[in-house]
Amino acid sequence: MELIIKIQNLNYKVDEKFLLRDISLDIQAGETFAILGSNGAGKSTLIDQITGDLSPSSGSLEYPKHQNLKTFKNNLGIVYDSTPFYPMLKVKEILNLFGRIYGIRYQDRMDLIEQLQLTEIMNRLFSKLSKGERKKVGLFIAFCHEPAVIMLDEPTGELDPLMRDKLWKSVFKKQENRCLIFSTHHWEEAYKYADRIAFISKGMLVGDILSKSDISAKIDGKKVIISKQAIDPHADSRIAETQFSQDEANYYFYPEQQHEKEFINLITQHTLNFSIEEKSLEDYYKAHI
Repeated sequence: MELIIKIQNLNYKVDEKFLLRDISLDIQAGETFAILGSNGAGKSTLIDQITGDLSPSSGSLEYPKHQNLKTFKNNLGIVYDSTPFYPMLKVKEILNLFGRIYGIRYQDRMDLIEQLQLTEIMNRLFSKLSKGERKKVGLFIAFCHEPAVIMLDEPTGELDPLMRDKLWKSVFKKQENRCLIFSTHHWEEAYKYADRIAFISKGMLVGDILSKSDISAKIDGKKVIISKQAIDPHADSRIAETQFSQDEANYYFYPEQQHEKEFINLITQHTLNFSIEEKSLEDYYKAHI
C-alpha cells in the first residue's frame, strides 16, 4: 500500500512540557486507522499535528503521496471533537457555503444528507442544534467533497448507538481509495472497524500498533479481577510476575492464555474473592500504561 503519512520521532512541547513524545508511525492509503487513549492522552494533539494545525517541536512529519502539507490539506476532510461553525447561519446556508468552497452543489449530495438525517434540520439555525446534530453537519462538510483522507476526532461522541452503527455501515464504510483516521472513546468501534490501532498515553505511543489479526491474538483470553482488600500481588512472586493493572478498588490480572488455569488455581490458594471476564482492547491498553 502507498504511504499517506509518515511520522518519525515527533515531539511537541509547550512551556517545556511534552504533550507528544517520540511518536513514530506510518499510515497507508485505503486503511482505517484508529488512535485510542484515555482523556488527555494526546489523541487530539496528534491529530492537530497531522493536519498541520500544530507544528512539531522536533522530529518529522511527511506526506509521501501528496508531497507536502498544502496538497495533503487539499485532499483532506476533518471533523473536530467540537464543531465550530457560524451560529447564526441556517444549516442549508452552511452546507451551501462549504459546497461552494469545495466546488460542489450540496444538493447533489442528497445521499449523504439522508444518511446523516439532515433533511429535517436544514432550516434551523446552527446555534439551535444539539451537539449530535452539530456533529452531523460537521460530518457532511468533511465527506461531501469525497477527499482521499478523512480525519475524525471523536466523530460519534454525541450520537446515539443506533446512529453510530448506521454511520459505520454507510458514511464511514471502508473504501479502497480512502484513508480514514479516527480517535474515539468507543473502544468497540475500533475493535470492529479499524484495520490497525495505535494506543497513546501521556503523549507517548504504548504497546504495539495492532492489525486485525494482532487484535485477536492480543486480547483473546481472560482477565482476573481481584479486590485490593483480598490480595497483595507482591506476596507471591508468581502472581507479581503476571501482567496486571489496577484502579482504586481492584487489581486486573492478564495471564497468558496457555497459563490461565494455572494462574486461577494459584489465586484460589490466596483468595476466593475474585471474578473472571473476557479481555478487551481497553485491558490491553491498561496493561501497557
